[in-house]
Amino acid sequence: DYGPALENWNWATNHSIDSSPYTYPGTNITAYDYGKSAHGMTDIQTALRQSYNTAAIRALAEVGPTRAKQFITNLGIQTTQALAGSTAISMNISSEELAGAIGAFGQSGVYHPTRYVKSLRFLDNSLKQSSFKPVQAMRASTAYVMTTMLEGVFSQKCTASAAAINGVAMAGKTGTNGYPEASIYAGDTMD
Repeated sequence: DYGPALENWNWATNHSIDSSPYTYPGTNITAYDYGKSAHGMTDIQTALRQSYNTAAIRALAEVGPTRAKQFITNLGIQTTQALAGSTAISMNISSEELAGAIGAFGQSGVYHPTRYVKSLRFLDNSLKQSSFKPVQAMRASTAYVMTTMLEGVFSQKCTASAAAINGVAMAGKTGTNGYPEASIYAGDTMD
């Protein structure tokens, strides 16, 4: 949602977005921010750092499913889910995909496919290397702005302030989908 907006429309961190309750089109189902709170107009940096769900849903609606799908595909996320509505805040993806995708932000937008094995050595002492080619998933400027916003998640009064490690440059994202036991965190130490 925010990544493709930065990539395709050059949104700035102060781009205004509505974070009031959101009613899904054609339904009477309303999405809220955590704790059924409402925040009204805010900037995307605050929305991301505070994990305002309704702002993310609106950003995805503005970006559209085609651009959103292309952006996450470039980050190694393979999904058959339709990208709309609640997929802005919760998707059925693996922790491996999530870790690989968030790592690209700290690598100037270069996605390095995740892997568990770098090489295999056989009994005859031959070696087979596992090779994966890095992919420029987004502009370096998009990655920089996203990283800057994600670093703020550890600031005072933001969603991961208790997880900050003094002296370690960290960027990350917390999230819930309405169920406390479904809380997530994904991050990168930039080293």
